[in-house]
Amino acid sequence: MVDTNALLEERLREMELPDNNRQDALSVIYGFRPIATVALWPEVVRPLKPQVERLRGLAQKAGCSIKEGWSDLGNIYFFMKQGYEEKVEDFKRRYGSPLGSDEADAALGRLLSYPECCEGSHPASGNRYAGKGVELIPFAPCSYECAKPWIDFYEALVQLRCAPQPRQHQ
Repeated sequence: MVDTNALLEERLREMELPDNNRQDALSVIYGFRPIATVALWPEVVRPLKPQVERLRGLAQKAGCSIKEGWSDLGNIYFFMKQGYEEKVEDFKRRYGSPLGSDEADAALGRLLSYPECCEGSHPASGNRYAGKGVELIPFAPCSYECAKPWIDFYEALVQLRCAPQPRQHQ
């Protein structure tokens, strides 16, 4: 029997997404969290429309979906488990761009399952944790304790090319 997640991971790799975007999509596919963001940069990858369609097809195969986030911030898409689309749409209607306010930053952090104390530290802030063999995690943690579950998960993706037991981050 073929490991569907491993095939999806390979297809994501073939899309030539930056490692952090591929790992964020995989964090949803492997069940670590229900929603992540993925940035598609036309000038770095390929023309945008074929990339979006390819990502949409991969998402559907994984029981996920994508929704456009913010084109003004570099073609950011939400990658989510099916059933979370309305939650994303509610966020977009309420806040528009995630850079609008501290309240919007915190709401985006909650949407992306960041630890409560780190909710305002979303990717647009430019902060990333690097270490222990992990290139990036998608927020700037306030402490190592907040970062540890994310480091462990992302480290498993990098080193083992598979995830630990699927679970949702609390």
